[in-house]
Amino acid sequence: LSIGTNDLIQYTLAVDRTDDTVDYLFDPLSPAVLTLIKRTIDTGKKYNIPVSMCGEMAGNPRYTRLLLGLGLRAFSTPPRASLEIKKVIVDTSLEEAARRFS
Repeated sequence: LSIGTNDLIQYTLAVDRTDDTVDYLFDPLSPAVLTLIKRTIDTGKKYNIPVSMCGEMAGNPRYTRLLLGLGLRAFSTPPRASLEIKKVIVDTSLEEAARRFS
């Protein structure tokens, strides 16, 4: 199962990120979005279904620790971001991230 964050955020918040009049409302950190991500990851674990993530959120190192804390372990990233995201993953304590973000 792959969580596509661009569409997930757009349809959850009813905000088109390509529309300049409302793109400021496109918020990956919205509680509604984070709840859907967490529920998807938890349900995947419960039924032994691997969950990965693609999209801008997965490819942005600013969100990597948060996503690790929510339980995500598979990131589909653009090549330009892969090394930085890998460094964040290596430098992150999964236990600490889970305590902080789950």
